[in-house]
Amino acid sequence: MNKVENIYWGKTRSEVKNSKSNNSRRTSGQPRWIAPMAAGSLSIMICLTINYRAYSELNKESVQQRTLMEQIESVRNENLELQEDIYKLKSDPKTIKLEARKIGMSGQH
Repeated sequence: MNKVENIYWGKTRSEVKNSKSNNSRRTSGQPRWIAPMAAGSLSIMICLTINYRAYSELNKESVQQRTLMEQIESVRNENLELQEDIYKLKSDPKTIKLEARKIGMSGQH
């Protein structure tokens, strides 16, 4: 098997083991703080992205809430006006005559 290893791979097992152990002792030439710094930077970027998205959603929902509150106020005002009209139609003879004329009914039979 040693001849086959030498022919196809060019190194014996002992040479491969020695080269692996030598490589593991070598450093890549980069300072040790680069990997934690990169991980920290990525973490900060992810947090910022998530927070920006949450802030954008909050702004959209705030605008939607203001719009809905304005619509509710408008409907309440309209409801009060209709209640006043109903009260007048039930009790005020002038309003009753005016509305009867509008729909074509006259006060004479």
